[in-house]
Amino acid sequence: MNILSIDCDWVKEPQQAIELVRLCKHFQHNKNVYFIKDHQTCANYISQGDILYNVDDHHDLGYNEWQLEDNGVMGRANWVRQLIQKNILDGYVWIKNYDSHTNPEDVFLFMNDIKMWRWEDDTSSLYNKEFDKIIVCESFCTTPVPYRMLFNMLKEVFDSYKVAQPENEMKYLQMK
Repeated sequence: MNILSIDCDWVKEPQQAIELVRLCKHFQHNKNVYFIKDHQTCANYISQGDILYNVDDHHDLGYNEWQLEDNGVMGRANWVRQLIQKNILDGYVWIKNYDSHTNPEDVFLFMNDIKMWRWEDDTSSLYNKEFDKIIVCESFCTTPVPYRMLFNMLKEVFDSYKVAQPENEMKYLQMK
């Protein structure tokens, strides 16, 4: 299945906020839309063999030594890496910002273990895809202050959606 994850922290300027509204409007009739607070909660909605399209300022593959290890601890900075290391994802497409951290020596060496991966600098390729699930993440602590209202605004775009319950927000902190 194709999963679209939208992290509100991707937005750094007004035209990006408009683009996220436009993108969500394009998929507004999707029946499987989820709103979450923390990005690692995405793991609750991903199954073996899925391809993840992640609109995010961060690659979520880990940024420091403990996040890069295969230690089974999943957090907002390494949840994608954990899903790849556990052979859950078949593909990963990161839609990043032009200035997002992309040091290949850090994190991308292990990407040979996944069937498909790439990064892109805009959302244009997403409009030609069908998504089985759409997950919108607030990421309050990393979303710039002027755009923190975007999470609630995007809820108004979709015909229907589900909000993750607090107990499900922590479900996958420890991978087995």
